Amino acid sequence: MTYVETALNSVYTYTYTGRNMVSKTISITEDVYNLLSKMKLEDESFSDAISRLIRSGGKLGECAGLWKDMSKEELEELEAGIKGARRSADERLRKVEIS
Repeated sequence: MTYVETALNSVYTYTYTGRNMVSKTISITEDVYNLLSKMKLEDESFSDAISRLIRSGGKLGECAGLWKDMSKEELEELEAGIKGARRSADERLRKVEIS
């Protein structure tokens, strides 16, 4: 197996190549990379971690405490991103209603 990791402008790109497997490359933002790194088990590849997390069905209880070490600045940035996404969705809905 070959794992290749590169970082460019806070976007991480991973290439996974295994025996008899097709290699796929995905890009994720740094915040998603950090969350996935925290959720990945010690002896687990990123592919294995993603597979496990998807199969787990996203149980809410598994998310408890994931952001307990988030700084005030990170929390404010997250809240600002959520508010921005809501504003954007509201604006798109208003445009649809007018049309």
